[in-house]
Amino acid sequence: MKDIDFLSFENQLVELYTKDTSEFEEAESFSLGYIVKELEEFILFLSISEYGILESIQIRRKNYIENIVSKSEYINMYNFFVKYASTNNKFDPYSLLSSRIINKSSLKSILDTVVTLNRIVSIITSTDENIITGKIIILDTNRMAISLLNYETSRISEKITVNLDNVICIDLISIENLLYDKYLDSKND
Repeated sequence: MKDIDFLSFENQLVELYTKDTSEFEEAESFSLGYIVKELEEFILFLSISEYGILESIQIRRKNYIENIVSKSEYINMYNFFVKYASTNNKFDPYSLLSSRIINKSSLKSILDTVVTLNRIVSIITSTDENIITGKIIILDTNRMAISLLNYETSRISEKITVNLDNVICIDLISIENLLYDKYLDSKND
């Protein structure tokens, strides 16, 4: 992996290329968004959808990032999409930024906020081929206890432990998980 100066890309729209953790060793993953800040071995990243709107607020482990592109015709097109969405008050239609997570200064304070919010997150790890979706219920120095979302019953159920050293990416707040939360809340009314 080449050394990447993440701070040089802060707050500009970028193409983010990451190692794929699937069995295809040569494959890579692609995301579009903004690097907000560095947080120890992670970056705080705003992921942008194909429509130029905020899709999720994530933390991503830096050593899984292979390349960052900040200048391309693709970036120019999406800068236009984002500006258009922003001009029409559609950039953050689900108010993901209202969580104030991006204002936190450390990984610990961000994760503590997620626990306090008691909302569904999605986690990609280096040890599980599936995306882990659930609520972080306990957080300590190097582990998280997660209550998993059971899609068949639409309930939070089984609990697992995830080692923070194995985390590649966490969708801290996303449109998809916000909608899961709203659905679960509606079932409890």
